[in-house]
Amino acid sequence: MTSEVAVVGIDADKAVRQFTVDSVWKQKIGFGSMLTAAWFLIAIMDVRTPLFLPVALAIAGCVTGYLLRVVRERIQFPDAKRLPEWDEWADLFMSGITWIAIQFGICVLAMIMITSTLILSIYAAITPNAYSVVIAETSLIVIVLVALWTSFLSTFLWVNFAIEERVTAAIDLGKVREQVRRNPGQFWMAWALSCSLQFIAIVIPAMTVIGIVLIPTTFFAAQILSAHLLVQAWTSVEN
Repeated sequence: MTSEVAVVGIDADKAVRQFTVDSVWKQKIGFGSMLTAAWFLIAIMDVRTPLFLPVALAIAGCVTGYLLRVVRERIQFPDAKRLPEWDEWADLFMSGITWIAIQFGICVLAMIMITSTLILSIYAAITPNAYSVVIAETSLIVIVLVALWTSFLSTFLWVNFAIEERVTAAIDLGKVREQVRRNPGQFWMAWALSCSLQFIAIVIPAMTVIGIVLIPTTFFAAQILSAHLLVQAWTSVEN
């Protein structure tokens, strides 16, 4: 006996509608943009004054916590006509800072793999042999694949963590693998769109001197849109 699977595609228009359906969405995005701008500025200042690090982490934790709340509420209330409220700051901070710590650990593991590959490549370069070119090319491919795969997995581990609100959900590779296996095309599309949106949100404003001041707004808005797209991918397969 087999189960029927309904596949729902990524709907960018729906993501935009869910983004703007809230009558006060501009105020909520504006508030998030101000926090993002403050985080950026403090992070820059922190290069010279490390004492600002706790403040930067606190703001980053709250912003990250809000994005997690966007995912969680969109899963729980798919037809809700509003964005989450900026409230319950302790909850925002704790969930956000928890994910930041987990993501840092994931990045460390990825960097260990990348560094090991680089060392092998450098060793092959300084000790020429018949396989030096092959080793160098293979190392480059491995580095790119590790970076992309880490970004892809961490993105959907983030979604799983947002939904379940448990630390173990943030490292549940089995759950993410099963979700992706059931509808890989939608997951890869949502991830690619998410990365592209956030890249464009930074690059295009940065191309003009005046536009630089808009980066916190465009970047935060792109993160909200990305969250909606990722939720669509996560819920694209129903039993």
